Formats: sequence, structure tokens, C-alpha cells
Amino acid sequence: MSSFGFDQARDAGIERQMILTGKPTLLGPQTLIGDKTIYFGPWHYYLMAPALWLAHFDPVGPDLWTVVLGVATTAVIFAISGSALAALFYAVFPLAVIYNRFAWNPNTVPLFCALALLFFSRKRDFLAGLFFGLAVQLHPTALLLVLFFLRRFRWPIILGALVGLSPIIVFDFRHQFLYLHGYLSLFSANWAYRGFNWHYFLWLLPGLSLWVGSLKPKLAAIIIFLAFAGTVFYLASQPAVFATSPATIKKVSSLIVSDQDNSALPFDVASFSDADTRATAYRYFLDLAGLTPLGVGEYSVADHIYVTSFAGPENVLYNKTYEVASFSPKKIIRIGQEGNLFLYRLEK
Repeated sequence: MSSFGFDQARDAGIERQMILTGKPTLLGPQTLIGDKTIYFGPWHYYLMAPALWLAHFDPVGPDLWTVVLGVATTAVIFAISGSALAALFYAVFPLAVIYNRFAWNPNTVPLFCALALLFFSRKRDFLAGLFFGLAVQLHPTALLLVLFFLRRFRWPIILGALVGLSPIIVFDFRHQFLYLHGYLSLFSANWAYRGFNWHYFLWLLPGLSLWVGSLKPKLAAIIIFLAFAGTVFYLASQPAVFATSPATIKKVSSLIVSDQDNSALPFDVASFSDADTRATAYRYFLDLAGLTPLGVGEYSVADHIYVTSFAGPENVLYNKTYEVASFSPKKIIRIGQEGNLFLYRLEK
């Protein structure tokens, strides 16, 4: 089951603008690490934009492309080791299965780390460095892959890495080293703002898979079975209606479009069904449909607000979050639902 949350909607919006305007960007996705803002490289945008275009801007395109790249990672691991067990471990390992199902900049890190290891093993050092640089663009945790290069760290690897990181380097020389200052600020960050995240370990998966493939077959088979069992357990525990499923968001957005056909008055949208209360994912689909909600700071001046929630109407009407409280609604109408996810219209 894929996911289309804040990050995916933000990225899809930027990729769509790149396609429509023909203007690429050198500034990648933004994130908070600790209490500091940093930016990743733009490689994720370049990698996913063609898939988004082929899918007519439906985010299912980048999701499917991410699945394909995940399968390619399995093939690259086999090419490195010649071990079907190594490839099979990656194919069923929970982290690989979870993160290969939707588009997000860390999710393709294993592929480019695996490609770097493949060319390193074949003494194609420039290409090894190039794919290492692309992996670092996707997420800085890939820098740790340099540990695999220590036994033969040569100038062609450095040159390839510089080419792979060239969008970041060019941007920094043109914009007062924004990337560099962001990463240096992490040394003074308050890490209490950042919890534990499994995607920090995606860079390690190719190496872990190669290690499993080097074990005795019986031991490797036991590890693979446990990994597969963990994946099955995770998938079986997922809810029937996934709040950030692009299919769910698309259907609920169509309800807003249909209801808004009866009104030309300014409206806004909020979501209490996931962590992004500003409803960035819904805004993306509404924009595709030609509808433009008011901005995230304009709830108070809207004529009405559409809100998604798993809760009953009273819990929405008297909600104290900014989106509802600043609007001060007096009336709530249930417009429709998708599974147990409700769409409400709030009015003054």
C-alpha cells in the first residue's frame, strides 16, 4: 500500500511545476533534523518527474516507479554477489518492502548504494563514486557507505562523487553555501525534536543483504524466513482504509470537487485524518482538478472549510486546532465518506 502524505504531495507539486515550466531546480526536499532546517539534493525530483509525467501527474506513477527501482535493487545485489539468497533477503526484508512501495527521497537510497558497491567491486571507481554521490543527494546517511570504500579510496571515486553531488555544489556557490551551512548547523541541533526513524538505515540494506548471502545456506534461509514473517505481519496489520493512501485521498478530493461545483465562494481544506493538518495531499489533487483552496494562513477568511476526519462531527466542530479554531464554525455537514474516513463541510 503506497503513501501520499505531506512529503510526497510537496515533492509531486514541485516535480509538476518543473515539468510544466521546463525549469529544473537545484534545491531538493526540505526537512527538519533536530531543530534545524536542511535540504536534500534535487536528484529525487529528477528521478521521479518522468514517472509523474507519464502518469499524467497522478502520484501512482512515482509510486510504481519506486517499486520498479526496488526490484532493480534486488537484481543489482544479485549481480554483486551471485547469491540468490542475498537477493531474496533484500526482496522480503521488512524495511525494503515498506519503503519500496511509495515515492520518497530516502526510499531509493539502497539502489544507488548497491550500484556504488557493484561498480566498486568491479574496479570502476568513477562510476562507484558517481552513484555514491547520487545516494548522498537522496539522504546524507548514505555518506556512511564510504566505510565500504576505505580499502581502496582513490581519486576517481572522489571525482565521481563530486559529479554526483554537482547540483548541490553549483547551488551552494550561487547561494552563499546554503546546503553546507544547513549540515554544519546539525552539530548544534536540539535532537530532542527528532525521533528514531528506520529509513536512516536504508543505506545499509545492500551490505546487510550481501552479508546474509555469505552465510551458510541453512542459516541464511532461517534469517530470510524471519524477515519474510516480519513483512507479512506488518502488511496484515495495516488498516483497511489507509489515511494517506493516494487512492483514498483522490476519492475524497473528488467529493470536494463535486460539492464545490455548487459554490463559487472561497474555501479552504484541512485534514485531521493524518499528521498534515494543512491537507497538502488534498491540495495537490484539488489543484489537478483546477480548484485552488485559500492558503494555509487564510482559514479565517474562508466561506467554508472541508475537513477530513475519522471522528464524529462534534469532535471536528469543536476542535481547538488552528485550522478550525481560526475559522470559528457554527455548522457542520457531512459531505461523504470513504470507508471510515469522513468528509465534513464547516460553515460559519
